[in-house]
Amino acid sequence: MMSPMIDTQNKLSKSNEAPVFIWDVGGVILEWKPIQFAAKYENGKYQAECLAILTHENWIKLDRGDLSYQDMIAIYSRQLNLPDSEIHTLLQAVFHSLKPQNEVINLILQLKTAGYEQYCLTNGAREYLQHVTSPAYKSAYNFSLNDLFSHDQIVLSASINLLKPEPEIYHHILTKFNLKDRKIIFIDDTEKNIKGALAAGWWRGIHFTNFLDCSHAIHNSLIEFNRIPLKNTTINGDL
Repeated sequence: MMSPMIDTQNKLSKSNEAPVFIWDVGGVILEWKPIQFAAKYENGKYQAECLAILTHENWIKLDRGDLSYQDMIAIYSRQLNLPDSEIHTLLQAVFHSLKPQNEVINLILQLKTAGYEQYCLTNGAREYLQHVTSPAYKSAYNFSLNDLFSHDQIVLSASINLLKPEPEIYHHILTKFNLKDRKIIFIDDTEKNIKGALAAGWWRGIHFTNFLDCSHAIHNSLIEFNRIPLKNTTINGDL
């Protein structure tokens, strides 16, 4: 099976400094299936309302920090003729529907144990990040995003008023974490976000479509970088 790895013409430096991993969240670390959520929420009672919210440009504005959570609630309370409390409950249910993908989480933990730097770059509202790092989320899934990344290792689009794939967000990462001379491996489930990272000079993009292809692509990248692949994984004993 072909790997989803998207290469770039950027030449490897002669330095043997370890590559840095930057991870997307929704669709990679956490499952993100908005259409399925809309069909299942309250047994489909609010399917049309869910889709109206999740597919509208206001969702992008919320992710970028151009629209506040409270303003989002007020807009759809008026448009859908539903109480503010029901819109709030729906949005919280959307955030809660992002279930951990354990194979990816275990891979990140392996990479951390092996000494690779790990950061997180996610499009999302502040309330989304608050939810997936909350005690309630941890209690429900036995996982919190803070199990992988400290607050300082997470870049949230709404907090900086930038959105993938805007070029500025990739340059922000380079400056914030002092990565301008480092080789970055970026994993994201949206191809345009990968292309944006490569255009900003990041070394490698892996378009996440499934765990096995992603892990093979990481395996190949580490070999190309003259790094020893990880052991004790699900792929023939090597990563």
